Amino acid sequence: MSDFRLNQGPVEPLLQEAEEGFLLLDRKGRVLEANPSACRLSGYRREDLLSSDLVHLVPPADQSTLRRKLERASQAGSARIETVLSRPGQRALQAELSLFYSRSEEGRICCFLRDLSNLRQPNLKHRSRLESLGILAGGIAHDFNNLLSVMMGYSALVLDDLPQDSRNAERLREVQQAGGRAHDLVEQMLVFSGSSRLQRRPLVLRDSLRQCLQPLTKELPENVTLDLKLPDVDARVSADPAELQEVVQQLVRNAVKAMNAEGGQLHVSLSEAEGDCLGLLAEDRNEYMGPFIKFTIGDSGHGIDSGVARHVFDPFFTTSEVGEGTGLGLSVVHGIVRSLGGVITLESEPGQGTTFEVYLPRLIRDENGHDYQANRSIDSGVPWPPPSQTLRRS
Repeated sequence: MSDFRLNQGPVEPLLQEAEEGFLLLDRKGRVLEANPSACRLSGYRREDLLSSDLVHLVPPADQSTLRRKLERASQAGSARIETVLSRPGQRALQAELSLFYSRSEEGRICCFLRDLSNLRQPNLKHRSRLESLGILAGGIAHDFNNLLSVMMGYSALVLDDLPQDSRNAERLREVQQAGGRAHDLVEQMLVFSGSSRLQRRPLVLRDSLRQCLQPLTKELPENVTLDLKLPDVDARVSADPAELQEVVQQLVRNAVKAMNAEGGQLHVSLSEAEGDCLGLLAEDRNEYMGPFIKFTIGDSGHGIDSGVARHVFDPFFTTSEVGEGTGLGLSVVHGIVRSLGGVITLESEPGQGTTFEVYLPRLIRDENGHDYQANRSIDSGVPWPPPSQTLRRS
């Protein structure tokens, strides 16, 4: 590192002691120098890193993005990317790569590696609290369902003994309607807690989405148009049809509600997503590592600010008026997607609409025609690439 200088003078002693990883690159992304922290974070020895290509430190799905970031750094002066470092023999590491172009004759790029694992700990604690709340909700839902069954049963018996056109009969029918809504709420609580009875089987996601959307599109207001993009992708997922129906129904109804009286466009699409959410999985500590299929549901409504966005998946959180919502809808969606081994993300800005992306594990079909999931855990120590694979040199 002795030949590298900034305007202020030698930087080698500072870089050698820095907690952040530092890589000196040429314009093509080849590693020219690495400090000890870069070796520690990447899991490679210095001699293995030198003359290797930076893009080979990240999963294949992120390599094209990283190449674009390198080009951007050369042109605009800087760029950054959050990705997963594929470390030999160790679990993958969620990291931030910050790229800065040095306008010297050689045209070097300085790459700083930052470990993001500790920054994700609050999310893990929050998730643990949600799981505890789910256990509590499941117990309450079962007890409440038993009480509700008694109330509904006896009200039906009393109703049979009354003249159907009497005022008391009308009142009892109101009670039964309220009991029906309470039953729906119990079902949502059971889904949220993971206590509902499910029969998961291989489903072609494209066909399932069409079936889920068919009754919902008939309910769309006249001022809402549907932009549907479901290409001929023969991707299968393991799910119960009722689970997918619940996810799609909640997201579509939320989208329609967001557009309210102004109207707008409801966007629904399906696309390949093999590995492009590895960074999300590392943050989410998800046990499934691909391949994935992604479907998106978005709207052109008023959008939401970041303060609200942080809580949309929390149970009983709602921005609706009192009596208009339970606050369980999106938390149920989040619970279903996680139980399927997937990830759901939200992108929204005030005035720019809202988009939900749902990543689900895609089933792999073996030579005997059987579907299975290729589970690979970030926390299991399963490396990517395998230990036998070394960094390719340019």
